[in-house]
Amino acid sequence: MLERTTITEALAMWSHWHCDISPLGPRGDYALDMQLADAFRALLYRPALKDRLAWIERELRRASRRRPSDDRYHAEIISWWLAIWETEKAPIVARRFHERELRLCVS
Repeated sequence: MLERTTITEALAMWSHWHCDISPLGPRGDYALDMQLADAFRALLYRPALKDRLAWIERELRRASRRRPSDDRYHAEIISWWLAIWETEKAPIVARRFHERELRLCVS
């Protein structure tokens, strides 16, 4: 069984995207696939981590106001935010926490 591509791998792999399905694969609902492909394209145009995370946060607020709540879209976009944050920020937070522990041990 093939492993599913993560959002961070897809963002690193592609510089543009023209398909109606996100590079993470189809979800079985054409409208949802189109929304996710559009969301992926929006993230590609924002190469900075801070911009990507902020766009996802804005998109979640806008999506709730624009149309009836689609839990599948929200869940996927939230998982993207978490994956991007974990890949980029979690190692920095862990390193700082470890450095702080070392300083406490020394003092």
